Amino acid sequence: VQNYANNFTGSGNVLVIGTASIYGSLGHSGQTVVSAGTLAIGTGTLNSTPLVTVTNTGTLAGIGPIGAPVMVASTTQQGAHLRMGMSPLSVPATMTINNNVTLGVGSELDVKLVTATTVGGGINDLLVVNGNLTINPNAFLNILPLQQLTPGTYVIATYTGTLTGQFTNSFP
Repeated sequence: VQNYANNFTGSGNVLVIGTASIYGSLGHSGQTVVSAGTLAIGTGTLNSTPLVTVTNTGTLAGIGPIGAPVMVASTTQQGAHLRMGMSPLSVPATMTINNNVTLGVGSELDVKLVTATTVGGGINDLLVVNGNLTINPNAFLNILPLQQLTPGTYVIATYTGTLTGQFTNSFP
């Protein structure tokens, strides 16, 4: 695991194939691609890149904020993950993306849940999308209960734009 507290700037691309945690600003102007491993955005930001692409077995995790559009998709049946929180990834968190989010074919949204009475707040995971949220019917919702779940409605995402699509696949 590489932890980066400094700011990064420049015109190059960032390709993540290992595990990196960002606590500074990832302010490059090229593409950001997570194709294997995990890119976790902690107290830092990811704003200048034109697109964050998570593919193959990559994972975008953290709390943000992320100001770039995010596209999560995999050419395999499943594999590209969007996950709220930092290490340990068993702690519920809120991830904020100040742009559009697309959960494409083969993507997985991993959501940790505890109780139906609380939206986010470190009790349940919450994805905050300040933009449009698009969900491909071949995307997967992975529900990761941290205790026995109670009946009720669980809010896993909010959005300020439009919602297109819905999950048709979920685990467990």
